[in-house]
Amino acid sequence: MSPAARANEPSAAEYESLLALLSEAAATTTRHDFGAVVCEGLLGLLEPAVSVSYNEIGNDIDRTAAVIRPDPGPDWFAEHQGFYEAHMHENPLVALAATEGLPEPRDWVDVDPDRRFETTPLFRGFYAPLGIRSQLAFAFPGDGTIVGIAVNRDGTPFSDRERRLMGLAAPLIALAHRHAVGTTAPLLRPAGAGLGDAWTPADQAIDVMVSRLRGRGLTDRQALVVAHAAVGATTRQLARTLGISDGTARKHLENAYARLGVTNRVAAAAVALGHAGHERSAPSHT
Repeated sequence: MSPAARANEPSAAEYESLLALLSEAAATTTRHDFGAVVCEGLLGLLEPAVSVSYNEIGNDIDRTAAVIRPDPGPDWFAEHQGFYEAHMHENPLVALAATEGLPEPRDWVDVDPDRRFETTPLFRGFYAPLGIRSQLAFAFPGDGTIVGIAVNRDGTPFSDRERRLMGLAAPLIALAHRHAVGTTAPLLRPAGAGLGDAWTPADQAIDVMVSRLRGRGLTDRQALVVAHAAVGATTRQLARTLGISDGTARKHLENAYARLGVTNRVAAAAVALGHAGHERSAPSHT
């Protein structure tokens, strides 16, 4: 890896923080709690940020529900939600997510290099008064809605390293969402069909990790188990996802650790994420 590429690679501490975020998110049981964990985690990883939001948006871009950190409180939502819903189609990232998908993080300037968005009522009447002048976001489909995660800043640009970290997080958060709350009631009740399974970054993330782990000598089943564990799935969730017993899932993990030369789940996940060589002493949470 060249020095320039190495400088843009997230640090070992950032990888570990991301794994902790995914593990905590995968243990949640409601969309609100999932969104809160993800927002709080990204708020710490991508400083400085004005706010981070978890959004569920109707496929017709006419309704939304959100979790925001720092939490502005119910009075703020009551005051601003109507205006935001009336104008959110003006956000170029929302429009892109609804039409083509947004599996990889993009910012406003990426999709609106002429900055026309800054002349819209949404920017002038919503974002600018909040001190938000830049946004990096990704999205994935979720039960008749679009689930979007956005990091908001005061105009401070996002570095290549931060984009790399967010790009790594995006498909893994989508996968953790599926594990934890994919079958629970959405914050925003779906009004009709939409994108469906047109784009599935979660599946792509699993494929990439499984391929990488096979290259390290794991069997197909061992690679699948470690890939799902990398996004925080518990042993019980692994067993349910793969249709095996808890004991079999645990045995696959133990065998995978031996083949990878690691001793715990965090270190195995680091290999799956392409960040080998940073074994941790943290215990395996099984």
